[in-house]
Amino acid sequence: MQLLKTINRKQLKQWMDEGHEFILIDVLPEEFYRAVHLPGAVNACVYYVDFVTQVKKFAPEKSSDIVVYCNSSTSKAAEFAAQKLMEIGYTEVYHYAGGTVDWRRASHPVEGEDPDRLVEPQLANKIYQINPDQSIIEWIGRGIANSHRGTINLTEGSFQIVRGGPVRAEFKADMRSIVNLDIKDATWNQILIAHLKSPDFFDVENFPTAQFEMHTLKPIVGAKTGGATHVFVGRLTIKGVTREIDFPATVNLRDDGAVAAEAHFDIDRTEWNIVYGSGKFFEKLGRHLVYDLITLQISIVAI
Repeated sequence: MQLLKTINRKQLKQWMDEGHEFILIDVLPEEFYRAVHLPGAVNACVYYVDFVTQVKKFAPEKSSDIVVYCNSSTSKAAEFAAQKLMEIGYTEVYHYAGGTVDWRRASHPVEGEDPDRLVEPQLANKIYQINPDQSIIEWIGRGIANSHRGTINLTEGSFQIVRGGPVRAEFKADMRSIVNLDIKDATWNQILIAHLKSPDFFDVENFPTAQFEMHTLKPIVGAKTGGATHVFVGRLTIKGVTREIDFPATVNLRDDGAVAAEAHFDIDRTEWNIVYGSGKFFEKLGRHLVYDLITLQISIVAI
């Protein structure tokens, strides 16, 4: 197996200054390449299935000196790209692990349409209001015989952002809006929904609203893009019962300036006095056993 060759910032700068013939490839998506890239770099996104085909256009000779880089040393994209090229026979592939961040740390010149643009957009210091049309709660309930899934509408809520992060959040859900998405027969679907709305479960006539209020935010150290960024700690009220809960969540800024938040976690329904079919409270349930955990996936867009 061919060993991965590496090149550091000083060596790469020396190659440039001396006019060494090599092909410098930025392996990030085109929009990041267009914004900022190293001088003379071409673009072939390693996340595309035709990455190798793209590189062959720039480097038809497999003995060509090639340097691949991405954003920083915390990303595996450039290393992944180098391995792909070596696997198909390129012999002189060099991995510049530091990438754009390391290069700019030394104040070396860069190219691009907007080199001063921040790679990650920043949240504005303001209160973002939830858009109910783009926000939803998805639920999954399970029993010994089957499982069911559906949605509940979010009606209102907000995120207060200070110094680029949420310091306060709250939202309300309309429990009367609960629907089932997996039972195709209309009659059986309505039977289940009536059961869920009854006092056996959520008793929506007396408790039409569920609510979460965040009072503490804990950043997740070392959080990666695509994963949870914070732990939300607060009070969840269902069926008139309020309990302290915490769950991981991701909060990001969309290109259109809206905040997108997502969280998925389980709650034990019995802690909110929803005990129907629970093995904690009933015996000899047989096929009528309903598991205590409910899975919630909350997707919120706020503007």
